[in-house]
Formats: sequence, C-alpha cells, structure tokens
Amino acid sequence: MEPEAMTSGEPTSRSSRLGLLDDYLSLKQAADELGVTTRTMQEWHPKGRGPRRTLIGGRVYFHVDDLRRWIEDQKEALPKARRRGRR
Repeated sequence: MEPEAMTSGEPTSRSSRLGLLDDYLSLKQAADELGVTTRTMQEWHPKGRGPRRTLIGGRVYFHVDDLRRWIEDQKEALPKARRRGRR
C-alpha cells in the first residue's frame, strides 16, 4: 500500500474506497444474474436454499464465488441409461 502524502505534517485525504465489496453483488444484482426475483431469493434463505449470503449493515450481499459454487451444486445427475437386451 502506498504511504499517505504529507502536507504541512498532516496526511492528505485520499479515497476511502478500498474495493472490499468489488467481488460482491447486491440482492438485486444477484437475483438478476440468476434470473429470479429478489422475493424468491429472500424466500429461499429461511428454507436453507439458495446461495450463501453476507449481511453488512443490514444489507444482503452475495460473493461471486458463492454464486458460482451454488450454480455448480444445482447440476442434476444424468439418469442411468437402460441396458438393452435384458428383460
């Protein structure tokens, strides 16, 4: 991290945004990505469904890795093929 510039012995102001939430989506953004409504996502949580969520200051966020992992977990197993010739 770069040191703060000094002017007259006082640090100058610099952007306080560190990008800590860059890999997170809001409830609305996550719902849009998944093609569901925000209400659906809100209903999933108490039922133990849907992607993991993070609460910050009363707001719901979803880390993109958790969304990807949840999507992967939704894959269905292929049905077993029937064997021919046996009855």
